[in-house]
Amino acid sequence: MSESDGFSGNGGGEPGPVPPHEDGRDVWGKVFPRLLFMIGFGFVLYFSLWVVSAIALFQLIVILVNKDENPDLARFAKSLATYLWEVVAYVTWVREERPFPFGAWPQPEDRVP
Repeated sequence: MSESDGFSGNGGGEPGPVPPHEDGRDVWGKVFPRLLFMIGFGFVLYFSLWVVSAIALFQLIVILVNKDENPDLARFAKSLATYLWEVVAYVTWVREERPFPFGAWPQPEDRVP
């Protein structure tokens, strides 16, 4: 086998060691911990969708009864939406910073549009 076919040429037909990443660490040393966080944040996303559904239903009931939305609930929903974006951005490799609880909870703006 030649070295161009992805094998190390050690005669055993087994692939060689994982090449080091740009910073000198092997790729698994960077990917494996993130994979564990991605699995954990997948559970967070699943649970959060139930919370979003409950918030939407509760806000609907509040609007039907009071003829106006609950501003505190709307502010929390906005910060939750920002948090969910941060989680999705992390698990899709768009963002390197880990979301809450490893970072700060996103704060909504003072005024909810």
